[in-house]
Amino acid sequence: MLPSHRTSRSITLEPRHSGTYPADGYNHSEDIEHTRVIDGFVAFLSQTSVRLAPLILAEISILVDVIRAPAALFPEKNECRLKFLYGAFVHKLIQHAKYLLTQTDENLCLRIMHSLKSMVKSNTEFETIGQSLRLKLLRRYFSDDTQYLKSIYQAVQEEDAIERLRLTQNELNKQGASDLVVELFISQSSINILEESIHLAIALLEGGNTEVQ
Repeated sequence: MLPSHRTSRSITLEPRHSGTYPADGYNHSEDIEHTRVIDGFVAFLSQTSVRLAPLILAEISILVDVIRAPAALFPEKNECRLKFLYGAFVHKLIQHAKYLLTQTDENLCLRIMHSLKSMVKSNTEFETIGQSLRLKLLRRYFSDDTQYLKSIYQAVQEEDAIERLRLTQNELNKQGASDLVVELFISQSSINILEESIHLAIALLEGGNTEVQ
């Protein structure tokens, strides 16, 4: 009787063992859980990107305003304001872009060139949340220069916009932007630098600016 009892017990345990673990010995539920976590994380990043994108655009536009008129950040008789009144900041920025090329810091050089191009003309249309942040930052940074702040808020007529475009192009040309473009054209830079320099050249010549030509 003992042998037959051991046999029946082993037979009874076999189905329970095979039902607990997969045939290949691997627990596939872990893969399902990992996939669920990754999908959830990707969805979170996507939603965050959509939320932050208009805010980032607004902040970048403020950076361009600061580069365009750094003197407006300071009160009228402030020493720093006097230093920035004659384009010294933009000139140093352009010189720094040239230096970055010698240091093979391509990404930062591209950002500077993009900012210079945005100074000439920016067609960015802001969503409500981005526009709200932009106005808030404008008031924060340019509160010492109400005249400049007012000029940003005011709607610009077409003739005034053309004149403002020409003045900005001439100022960038005076501070060395055109020389920067020429140096980039003749240098052995990457295709990304070459493309951005072409975009900057187009911005400087937009509207048929004969002085820059």
